[in-house]
Amino acid sequence: MMEKLIELASNIKGVYTEIDSYRLEWDSSTKAIIQRTFKSVQKKIDLNLKIRNIDDIKNLESIRLTFGFLNSGLLIEPKKGKQTPPPMVLIKKGGYLSYTQMANGKINVFIHYPYIQDIYGDPERILEINMFNPKDIHKELILEHIELFLEEILKWEKEEKKLIGFHIGGIR
Repeated sequence: MMEKLIELASNIKGVYTEIDSYRLEWDSSTKAIIQRTFKSVQKKIDLNLKIRNIDDIKNLESIRLTFGFLNSGLLIEPKKGKQTPPPMVLIKKGGYLSYTQMANGKINVFIHYPYIQDIYGDPERILEINMFNPKDIHKELILEHIELFLEEILKWEKEEKKLIGFHIGGIR
């Protein structure tokens, strides 16, 4: 019985060492590779992409390539007559590709799909690409992920957006 406990304790210590190693790799190399690759793509393609670093919590950081918040082209115009609010532009939250450090030090890579506020899309919809050891992330892999991200955004933009049974600001 004691041998099993000793073995488990040893395995736990090994996991702690592995987590520390992943975090060190993220800080010393992986973050910079992701940022450099995002910046090079941002400069070469004309899509007004932005890079967002989320680093409020050390060791739970995220780097995103995002379209940010965009005008969806949809406008709610008030009906004439009664006192009404001013016209309201509906915002499209443009989606992003994220490299997010997890508590175990691995990097979760996923795509968050766009949605139009209160009208279309699921604000929780993501496509999980994979979980990676920070050492395994390199420029070519990131470029593959960016290509997939742009393909998914293109599909989303082209898909039929059925608005069945929605209600917003008096629109039916």
